Formats: sequence, structure tokens, C-alpha cells
Amino acid sequence: MAKRQKDAAAQAVEYLNSRNKPADRARVLVMGTGCDGRCRPERPCTIRSLRDTGALVDFFDPALPEANCGGLRARGVRSLTPSGLGRYDLVILQQNCDDELQSRVAASARHLLDARPAKGDCII
Repeated sequence: MAKRQKDAAAQAVEYLNSRNKPADRARVLVMGTGCDGRCRPERPCTIRSLRDTGALVDFFDPALPEANCGGLRARGVRSLTPSGLGRYDLVILQQNCDDELQSRVAASARHLLDARPAKGDCII
């Protein structure tokens, strides 16, 4: 697998800026925490990095109702409705999910950053 040039948080901020949406006024949904919900400050964390920019960040991970990322609590979204997904300026897909869920998210999200380990970086 090729080494990523930028982490998902940096890509998200760059993309939001390109759309004239300052990160501190953006709503972002991170699908898959990429950790067990208790990441340490020395470890890269998309949720924590985006919250440090001022973005309002929620996450979706069916196994975690809440995450404590470097001392910052993030709330877990329990269901993904089309109207709910449409409220986010950007959805970041970090973990593999089934094709049906991916299709629903892609159809309803305004913008989708595919940052899954097995996929190339792309914004749909």
C-alpha cells in the first residue's frame, strides 16, 4: 500500500477550504473511529485533529456510543438517515463497510472523503 501524503483530517480541512467553508464552521461526520474510542494524544486521530480546528465533529461506529479522543468527548451518531447525512458538510469514510451502507452514504452525503486503508484517497 502506498504511503498517504496527508492524513484524513488534513485532507478534509484542505477540501473544506477549497469550498470556502472554514473548518471552524463545518460539520463533519467521521465513519469509523480508527481507534477503540480512547486514543492517546501522541497518536494521530481524525476526530481530535478536526475538533482542534474548531469543526463540529460527530462519528458513526456501531460498536462505540461515545469516544474519548485525547480528552475530547465525541458523540456517536446512532442512525444514518438521508436527511441526517445531508446536514454534514463532509463525511469521512475511514473503515470498510458493506456495499449497501456505502451506497446509502454516497447517495446522501454532500461530500464524501474516502480514507479507507484499502482504497485510494478521493473525494466524491
